[in-house]
Amino acid sequence: MKYNRLLIASMAFLPLMAFGQTKLSLDEGYYRVQNVTNNRYLALLDNKGYARRNGSSIDADLYALRSLNDTNKIMSNPATIVHLTKSGSDYICSAQGTSTKDITSYAFTLVKYAKGTAITVNVSSYGKAILTEYDYQTPDKIVDGERIWGVTLPDSGLVGQTGTTAGNNRIFWNFTKIDASTSNYVGFAPTLSLDGKYYDTFYAEFPFKVVSDGVTVYSVYTIYDGKAVLKPFAAGDIVPGGTSVLVECSSSKDSSNKIAPQLTKVSALAQNQLKGVYFNYYCDKISTKVHDNRTKYDASTMRVLGVSDGKLAFVKASDLTYLPANKAYLSVPAGTADVLGVMSYNDYVTGIKDVTVDKKTAASGIYTLDGKKVNKISKRGVYVVEGKKVVKK
Repeated sequence: MKYNRLLIASMAFLPLMAFGQTKLSLDEGYYRVQNVTNNRYLALLDNKGYARRNGSSIDADLYALRSLNDTNKIMSNPATIVHLTKSGSDYICSAQGTSTKDITSYAFTLVKYAKGTAITVNVSSYGKAILTEYDYQTPDKIVDGERIWGVTLPDSGLVGQTGTTAGNNRIFWNFTKIDASTSNYVGFAPTLSLDGKYYDTFYAEFPFKVVSDGVTVYSVYTIYDGKAVLKPFAAGDIVPGGTSVLVECSSSKDSSNKIAPQLTKVSALAQNQLKGVYFNYYCDKISTKVHDNRTKYDASTMRVLGVSDGKLAFVKASDLTYLPANKAYLSVPAGTADVLGVMSYNDYVTGIKDVTVDKKTAASGIYTLDGKKVNKISKRGVYVVEGKKVVKK
C-alpha cells in the first residue's frame, strides 16, 4: 500500500532558499507552535517516524505530528507544548516523553522569514525536508484491487507533505512562549463534577507549578484498607515531569486552573500508585504499521477515576478499550476490588489502627505495614518499630 510521504530533492529546496532568511534564535523554554495559514497548533500524538535519504530523494514519515484547532482543547492539551533546547545552531523539540530527534534522528532547523518560521529537517548536505501543514480530504479508492483509504480530518490537519516555495504559506509557523499571564497558557479542564468540585487525572512530560487558586494536585501514595490514599503537593511545590496525578479544581474552565511548566528538574516521587500514558493514536488510514500507539485497558490491574455511591473513587471501567492520552490510572494487583474509595494522606497517617506485629520479632527489626522487614527507615511512610507505629514524613 502506498502512502503520502515527504519527498524532496536538493533542487526542490532552492526556491525556498532564494528568499532572504536568518536562523531563528529562541531561548530554551516551553512553546506552542501555530500555523500561519489556518492557526492550527502543532501537536505530537505519537513517538514513531523517521527521516532518511532514499536514493535521489529524502523519505520521511512525520505523521506523529498533527495540526489541531481549538476543538481539541488546545490550552489543556499537553501534546501541544513543545520544549525547545539548543543543539548547536539547531533545536531539539521535546514533548510527550520523546523528541523530534528521537523520532527522526535529526535536530530541527528554524529558519525565519517575513511570513513566519520554516521548520526544516537537515537530513544531509544533499537536501532538507520542510514541515508543512495540510488538509487531507480524499475519498477511498481501489488501486490494483487494493483499497487505499481516504482521510477526512474536520478538526485537524496532517504535517509532513513538503512545500517547495516560500509562497506556500503552510510551511510557516509562529513560536509563542507559554506564559500563564497571556492567552497562551496551560490549564486543567476537568470533566468529572462532584459536590461543587471538578476532578480529572493528568500526565505530562514537563514539571509544573500550580498558578491558579482553588487547584490542588495529588499523587496516590498507596492503597490502604481498600482505599486510594491521596497525598497533596504543597502550595508552590514543583510537580516532577512525567508524574501521574489527580487534580481537584473549583472550575471546569482551563483559564481558571492554570499551571506553569518549569525548566527546573526535580526528583521523581518515591511512591505513587498512579501511572499514565502519553498517547492514544491510531492512524490506520495513513499507516497501519507505523502509527498505532495505544495502551489497552486491563480491567484486572487498572482502575480509572470515577464516582461510586456519590463519592469520588477509582473504579473498574465498563466501556473503555484504550486508555486516553495524557491521563492517569490507578495501578492495582489482580484480584483488587472493582471500586476503591479515596482517603486523605492525613487520615492515613493519623488514623491507622489495629497494626498487628509478632512481639517476638518486633524488637529486632523494622517492618512496613505489609509485614516486610527492612534494614532502615528510608522512604516516607508508616513503619512498625519495636511494636510501635513510626511515621516518616
